[in-house]
Amino acid sequence: MPAASVSVVVPTFRRPVLLRGCLEALLRQTLWQQAGGEILVVDNCPDGSAGEVVAGLPEGPVPVRYLAERRPGISHARNRGVEEATGEFLSFVDDDIIVEEGAIAALLTALQETGASATFGCCLGVPEAPCSEEALHFLGPYSRDLGPVRRDVTAARAHLGTGLSLMPRAILAARQPPFDPALGLLGGEDAAMIRELAEEGHRFVYEPASIGHEHVSLARLNRAALMQRRFRAGQIRVANAGGPLRRGIWRGVGAAQAALHLPAALVAGLAGQRRRAETHWGQAWGGLGKVFWRMRQAPVYGGGGVLASTLSKPPA
Repeated sequence: MPAASVSVVVPTFRRPVLLRGCLEALLRQTLWQQAGGEILVVDNCPDGSAGEVVAGLPEGPVPVRYLAERRPGISHARNRGVEEATGEFLSFVDDDIIVEEGAIAALLTALQETGASATFGCCLGVPEAPCSEEALHFLGPYSRDLGPVRRDVTAARAHLGTGLSLMPRAILAARQPPFDPALGLLGGEDAAMIRELAEEGHRFVYEPASIGHEHVSLARLNRAALMQRRFRAGQIRVANAGGPLRRGIWRGVGAAQAALHLPAALVAGLAGQRRRAETHWGQAWGGLGKVFWRMRQAPVYGGGGVLASTLSKPPA
């Protein structure tokens, strides 16, 4: 692998325990044996909860820089990371992900060997503690496993996010801002950026040798959490569709999705097929989210309230 420099950006918001595990794993990356770089911790907490975590880290192979970004929203945190980064390449890792030792190196190797614009790793959801088989059924939405082989996933961009990804810094630095601040409280800012890059002709590759494990709290492993997550994902899918016509098409898809899966969920539940019923409930609520994409939702990343209508930019 040719020598390179990589800036790993870790946005964080009030998760100091998880953050420490994330940073310790990043400091163990085999990448640092063959490439220079840095780790940027962008703290979006107004109380600066990540400061003590960074200050308490042992000296590692690369510097860990602490950046306080007080404007609420993950878009501001990501944009601050892009602005402050000095590496030739940018990697984004969420603060609840523990990456395996070769994860970032595998992303860089895939990028250099394929000539892709960005590479994405395999993220596997893991429960925070032992739990029931029923709870394990709800882990699926927290994972991104696109198969056992490296492949082009440009057409599957709707399933991608920036968690455990890598791309040349120049691609994002050329965008002002890289991530839309209007999406920063509800999420979907990375999906919007990925969609726009794909429409500009950029190509994406999935690298299964890059593996991360996402910590999932037990409070998120239930039907209510699944339905909320699927509903929000449906909203984001429509908001990021690109233009009124595409949004209208996706709302129609959502209506058909809900009409198909709501009765299927009820039938499966009455038949005692709980796992099948939960799958149908998730699909149904994803469809309803597409239909009611402007419905008010509570923010998931800091801040106060926000309307889902802010998920889309005004049409050009």
